[in-house]
Amino acid sequence: MTFAPEESELISRVARELVGQLSHQELPLFRATSAAFFKDPAAVKKLAGARDDALGFGTSEAVNLIAPIALAVTAAVVSVLTQEVSSAGVPGDARAIVAHTFQPVAASEAHDVAQMAQAPSVAYRVRLRELMLKHFDISELKTLCFDLGVDYESLGGADAGRTDKVRELILYFERRDRLSELVAACARLRPEASWTDLSRTQVTTDGRFILDAVQLARIRQTALAQARELKLDEARASLLADTLVANLVVT
Repeated sequence: MTFAPEESELISRVARELVGQLSHQELPLFRATSAAFFKDPAAVKKLAGARDDALGFGTSEAVNLIAPIALAVTAAVVSVLTQEVSSAGVPGDARAIVAHTFQPVAASEAHDVAQMAQAPSVAYRVRLRELMLKHFDISELKTLCFDLGVDYESLGGADAGRTDKVRELILYFERRDRLSELVAACARLRPEASWTDLSRTQVTTDGRFILDAVQLARIRQTALAQARELKLDEARASLLADTLVANLVVT
């Protein structure tokens, strides 16, 4: 696997930020680790394989292996995100758009980003309701509500049927500007459904790619899968994935 110079720069920058947040003691060696990774990306698997031995010497030894894993996970996410931008038909250089997407949201962009996250259209609401009714029975809706911290019985009252419950659940999250959270949870529990029908991909005026909840869930899953493949324990794999996608803007 080879990377264009701008891709290497982006991957290195984002991975270094991850290491700074998750394993700051590695920062003095990050430049050398990064250079070794780009010279031979497959070598990171050898380092990850050595982690089992490192575990016998205490947590601090295992933490030292975060840097190469962060580089590999970031590379995988950048690749998937670049594909998402290309598939969305966004005009311009996909790699440049991805690089800008990982930048923190500046104060001057806040209004633009807020406008992108405006209330969903009637058609969007209807499609979400249809998908939820198709893929969730009553027991599964209760599980979905449990996962999201919502009292199922309070939705529409005690006599409400499944259709009423779904409608009220959508309205509950819409009123709280958390509809993307509901869609992401649905996509996680029923990945085989056509949640891509709910895609609301948009780009800010200065070229920042704004993901919808389904795309974000897919990117987070990519990060998790790569971290697991490199034998990172589940808790730190989740933390790494969550930290990586935390600054991506979602509609």
